[in-house]
Amino acid sequence: MELALDSMAPMAVAFIMVVARMSGLFLVAPLIASPLLPMRVRLMMLVVFSAMLTPVMATGYVVPDSGSVLALGIGQEVIIGLAMGYAVSLIFAAIQVGANMIDLSSGFALANVVDPLSQSQGAVFGAFYTIVASLIFLAMNGHHMLIEGFVASYQLVPMNGQLDVGALMSNLYEQFGLLFANAFRIAAPVIVTLLLTDVVLGLVARVVPQMNVFFVGLPAKIGLGMTAIVLSLPMFAQFFEARITDIAAGVAVLAGA
Repeated sequence: MELALDSMAPMAVAFIMVVARMSGLFLVAPLIASPLLPMRVRLMMLVVFSAMLTPVMATGYVVPDSGSVLALGIGQEVIIGLAMGYAVSLIFAAIQVGANMIDLSSGFALANVVDPLSQSQGAVFGAFYTIVASLIFLAMNGHHMLIEGFVASYQLVPMNGQLDVGALMSNLYEQFGLLFANAFRIAAPVIVTLLLTDVVLGLVARVVPQMNVFFVGLPAKIGLGMTAIVLSLPMFAQFFEARITDIAAGVAVLAGA
């Protein structure tokens, strides 16, 4: 198959534009941006996916006459990719915030372990919920949704299109505003259980002053907290899957509506 030489320049520029948008996604998207994934592997994935998608995404693309316009276009592509990855990462951030609430309530905040996703020090249940969320994300083909969402983003904002920055910022602000609400929904079953446990222990301390409530209450709170976590895991899985589906793998932040 022969390619016309005059089509090579638009295709090369289109490849750069696709790389720019996907690089923004790869910088902040969950799992893909994890330090556990070597940089060489991420670069290889970036180049391969971009090369595969460029012939489709470059349909009707016209190379700008001005270098400044091209530079602005590349910057816009990076912003779009960052916004998509950031929208999905906010869900994982909500999970970590909710898990930290559970750690503080159950007393596990004193123990630190390495978070496998971010490679940073964190509490026990923070790492546990991160691992569970990552497995659910992979089980529901969330990584496929990221690629599908990336392709769908060109229907909202094509290479020659103009990004609605106001709508983008408004949607990102709305997603960020839901972070703490989602975190509390994740932690609510365990927090309510531990709160009721504290109330019962307080009543026991008033009725039986001779009992060492702290000695009895600490293992009781740990046991009841872990039981509540196990019982609430199915609800957590449904909630997490619904949130990933709702934002359509991060593409919803690009929509004006």
